Amino acid sequence: MQQVDLAGDDMVFPITNSWFLQVYNWNALNNENSQDIRFPFRTCYQIIRNANTIINATDAAIGTTADKNIVKGRLYYTVHFVTFNWCNCMVKDM
Repeated sequence: MQQVDLAGDDMVFPITNSWFLQVYNWNALNNENSQDIRFPFRTCYQIIRNANTIINATDAAIGTTADKNIVKGRLYYTVHFVTFNWCNCMVKDM
């Protein structure tokens, strides 16, 4: 993910910092075997998978319908928030 874009232009990274240049220059995102792309991708989908598992199990849980709907609403928000932010982080500005 490109956290550098969020910081603006006031951050400077020296050229000698070679481990970071692949991410900074967007080269690592072109390599499908790069850990720079795999880790955030797996993390986001793990959050989404766990939220969907809880959503599917909520109806069988003990509690009022109102409480269950609150839990489901928060989890639906989490799924959409993670998906939205993942998509925004992976789109390079034109």
